[in-house]
Amino acid sequence: ELLNKDIKNKGTGIFKFYNPRKGWVFFSINSKNSNPEARINKNSESLVWRVNPETGAKEAMQLLDKGEHILSIKQSPNSKVIVRSIPELLFSDYPCSPNIEAYGEYDWNYLKKHVLSNVNTIVTNEKLNHSERDQWIKEGRQWIVHSQLVGLNDKKPPTVEEVTEAWTNNVGTTDPHFSGIIVDEFMLGGDKTAEHYNVWKESITALYNNPVFRGKKFYAYCTPIFGDPDLMSIPFGKEVVRNEGLFTLERYLNELPTEDEAYNFLFNELSQTYRKLTRGLGVDGQKWIITLGYLTAPTETQNYYPFVDYRVYMDMQMHLLATDPTFNDLYGVQEYIAAYADEELIRWAHKLFRHYFIEGNRTRFTDEPYILPHLKNSFFLEGLQGWTVEQAKEGSIEEQNIEGLSWLFGLYPRTNIGDQCIRFKRSDEKPNTIRQTIKKLIPGKLYSLKLVAADKNNMGKKQKLALSIKIKGVEIIEELSFLQIYPSNYDHIPPGLTRENPGYLNFNRIVFRPKSETAELSISDWISPSQSSGPIGQEIIFNSIEIQSYYAD
Repeated sequence: ELLNKDIKNKGTGIFKFYNPRKGWVFFSINSKNSNPEARINKNSESLVWRVNPETGAKEAMQLLDKGEHILSIKQSPNSKVIVRSIPELLFSDYPCSPNIEAYGEYDWNYLKKHVLSNVNTIVTNEKLNHSERDQWIKEGRQWIVHSQLVGLNDKKPPTVEEVTEAWTNNVGTTDPHFSGIIVDEFMLGGDKTAEHYNVWKESITALYNNPVFRGKKFYAYCTPIFGDPDLMSIPFGKEVVRNEGLFTLERYLNELPTEDEAYNFLFNELSQTYRKLTRGLGVDGQKWIITLGYLTAPTETQNYYPFVDYRVYMDMQMHLLATDPTFNDLYGVQEYIAAYADEELIRWAHKLFRHYFIEGNRTRFTDEPYILPHLKNSFFLEGLQGWTVEQAKEGSIEEQNIEGLSWLFGLYPRTNIGDQCIRFKRSDEKPNTIRQTIKKLIPGKLYSLKLVAADKNNMGKKQKLALSIKIKGVEIIEELSFLQIYPSNYDHIPPGLTRENPGYLNFNRIVFRPKSETAELSISDWISPSQSSGPIGQEIIFNSIEIQSYYAD
């Protein structure tokens, strides 16, 4: 926090503050004046405020040089002015539609309500509404544009001319409305050679020597490629640093089954990796943006365990970045990517952005438990233990293990956790049903149930499965509940199918409000006790049931 002043008298206030590094600065004034006039230093234009949709405070963010600055503000009395040094806070990306259509569009109105007050940089694919684009720039915030890495998947290195042409012709370079390009992605292994990295290094030099790129910035999406000073990527990295480019370090971290394991995993994958990379490249953290993963919704998810609250896990990640001294000079934070994000989790992530990276809090945002207490054996790791089983006939409900099932259902990175599942084989006599009491609910609070299911023997057919999920003793919130039929991820294709002819799955989400501390859950392959409404002999498989509190607006 660089400035925190109460204004008691009407008139113009002059305030000095010192920005400790070249980077983003946050301004807030809780004025009743609809548009208080303020400017930074003498020759700058007036700040353009964005009204915080929750508090009504007028807020702005500006990219400022290191050093002393003067804030002059014409203000009504009885208000407070706050100035803070903050990270670069990126949203990836806009425009964007979620893979699950039922979540609704992540359009500009959605972002205005839940995201824009909490970020200063938006990653775009350039297909923008000009009024939205221009308004964001007037506020002093910025757009950067996606760019593919030429030669990424080729054994033969590209030429410097090929790479430079792609980067130079990108609209993030050519259009003055944009602040640079973000190139996806630099990694080791596979077909990458020292010659690849030499070409990319020379291309960085050529790009920055081109006048059209003057004043813009190069962002390099990368895996941990600088851990050893002898790696072939090091000269490339040093050239990025020399030109004041940035690295967006990919840290897409899946859940762990216990809180202790999660802490150790995050410490190793965030703190230890960060230290290793900054040592290997020989630079401080002001060149780094940590890119975490939303990755919570089909068709690709790191929400591995239905008995773990992914929101708590996200809170743990950001709390570590905000409190571990390792990250004191970290330049920025990002979550990747909105298309793979549960709508609830986008809202949650940007609450965390504000809590830690704008307000500067060092205490955890949520006190909810890491391990969800509501169901026993919700991942079927112990077969059907904890469930009441009602079979239509012998063998019509089975515990099975299907190689690659968790990959098909979207777990990333690839794992055999989640290959276990329950299979219902529909009978013409009566339904197959499993039941369990949901426990430790708070009456009146919102909860969600999520379940993904597939037709084991006919995944290539786009169909609504006759799977009945009933919860007794609750109020179902219909406007937040849905069944979405969706194609498997382009890279998570079941055997015998292709990207052009993928598998299809049913994603069930039920949002409910319990009337007491318990409720009764039943899952059946008949839609009612007297009606099957599905092919006899059809085999429906599902591997998890997640019940957790729902984060409402």
